[in-house]
Amino acid sequence: MNEKEKSDFLYTFGQLVKNQRILKGLTQDEVAEILEVSTNAIYLLEKGELDTKSTRFVPLIHILDIPYSSVQEPFLLFAAEPFEERLIEVMKRKENKRR
Repeated sequence: MNEKEKSDFLYTFGQLVKNQRILKGLTQDEVAEILEVSTNAIYLLEKGELDTKSTRFVPLIHILDIPYSSVQEPFLLFAAEPFEERLIEVMKRKENKRR
């Protein structure tokens, strides 16, 4: 995922969070309290300017009734890509040690 795709994903996800939050009648303060984060973090997340940690992603979509299926593919690309690159590096090093 390149920087534009990442930015697009964060913006789209942020708008989805904002819309669902409003639909459920929750304020940013209330969502922040539930997730034990700052209100500013929710504000930045909704603007697409903050990555949500994986540990907060599942509770966030749960409390806002966002179907995981609607965000699964882009989130996996977004969240897993850096780990995939490191996994490849580690496996290459491991293979080189065997030789």
